Amino acid sequence: PYLVRLVNAVNQTAHLAIREGNEAIYIDKVEGPKTLQMRSRVGMRVPLYCTALGKVLLAYSSEEDVDRYLKEVELTPRTQNTIVSPGKIKEELLSIRKQGYALDNQENEQGIICVGAPIFSFGEQVVAAISVSGFFKDFSPDRIPETLSSLQKIASSISQDLGGSKSRMVKEPNR
Repeated sequence: PYLVRLVNAVNQTAHLAIREGNEAIYIDKVEGPKTLQMRSRVGMRVPLYCTALGKVLLAYSSEEDVDRYLKEVELTPRTQNTIVSPGKIKEELLSIRKQGYALDNQENEQGIICVGAPIFSFGEQVVAAISVSGFFKDFSPDRIPETLSSLQKIASSISQDLGGSKSRMVKEPNR
């Protein structure tokens, strides 16, 4: 029901994912009414370093885990925008933790932009990530704050239902 509410608010496709090893795995997806058909599907595994969901899950991991991940995983460009420098990925992860959301700017699929936010459990651990994805032309700079606001409200609701803190979730997007 959370993803349905999110899709109704932003008219884009919504995903829910968890981390399993060095990948994110989609555990739910609701297609937006006016969006491009995406190749994502429930059960599909995607890299952490080039997806909004994955970057959120990685950003809230320990520094040791991030270092291990960057040593174990081959950072392969999936599009011309994919970040493949371990140093730049670490900078981006730090930024994600500060701002409370991640952006995949056509890094995993050409033409697709994705915005992701963390879901916190009772122990204030990030246990999942939620995202909104769509065609890059639907994500103009003036629309991202509105989309992000809806995304963070839904992520906050899920976190609260899991016993997580609402105060960690709702941040004003950088404008």
